[in-house]
Amino acid sequence: MSQNFRVPVLVCSNKYDINPENTRTIKDYCADNEVPVIGEIPFSPAVRQALVARKSPADFDCSALTGIVARMWSEIEGRDGS
Repeated sequence: MSQNFRVPVLVCSNKYDINPENTRTIKDYCADNEVPVIGEIPFSPAVRQALVARKSPADFDCSALTGIVARMWSEIEGRDGS
C-alpha cells in the first residue's frame, strides 16, 4: 500500500531477540522488497515494568534502548524522504 501512495517505509524489529526465525523472515521480506531495516530493539523487562506502572520507558532504566531509538531517529532525520 505504501508504494501506491509513495510513502517511504522503514522497518524496525521490536523484541527481535524473542523469535529469531520470525526476525529473519521479516529481514528477508525487507531485503526482497528493498525496504530498509533501520534497527532492532531487543526485549527489555524495563519496558514492560514501565507499561504496567503506566509510565514512560524513559522513567525506567532503558538506557540501552534509548541509544538504539536515538540512532534510528538520527537515520530517519537524515533521509530526504525519497
